[in-house]
Amino acid sequence: MVNIALGASLSTVILTVPVMEAISLYTGQPFIMAMTSVQTVMVTITLIVAAINLNDGQTNAIEGMTHFVLFATFVMLTVLGL
Repeated sequence: MVNIALGASLSTVILTVPVMEAISLYTGQPFIMAMTSVQTVMVTITLIVAAINLNDGQTNAIEGMTHFVLFATFVMLTVLGL
């Protein structure tokens, strides 16, 4: 199950976004990710936490809960319209 989730996210990040970026550069159209500044900060924090958690190659429940809390915060901020 985890392999499927990792494969899906990897294909989105590694394939879709760069292809769309290349198409926008080729056609001269702007490529807008449609994220607010608060959402951009939340994604940046999540990537930093993921890098720290995966640094040693092992994870535990506390590190997983950290990601869950970040996700819940992201959803709550989105519901609030920030």
